[in-house]
Amino acid sequence: MIKYFLSAILFDMQWKKAILLDELKKKERYVFDNGYFQVLIIYFQNHLYAFQNQCPHQNLPLNEGFLSEAGKFTCPWHSWTFD
Repeated sequence: MIKYFLSAILFDMQWKKAILLDELKKKERYVFDNGYFQVLIIYFQNHLYAFQNQCPHQNLPLNEGFLSEAGKFTCPWHSWTFD
């Protein structure tokens, strides 16, 4: 069983430990700084989602956004949606 959700650093090809999966399940979301940018990791309906914690509109953080039952993520600042 996978104990960690890992983030790959594409620049130097090293794996970084982000968070224990059991801890992520309790929190449901976690912001991980991989040394180059922040990664928003979400555990939702037994699935893992990860993306850069930055809205492309004005580079504001996405970690307070809303994830719908259909799996669409909505930016808390401008209501842009991502799927």
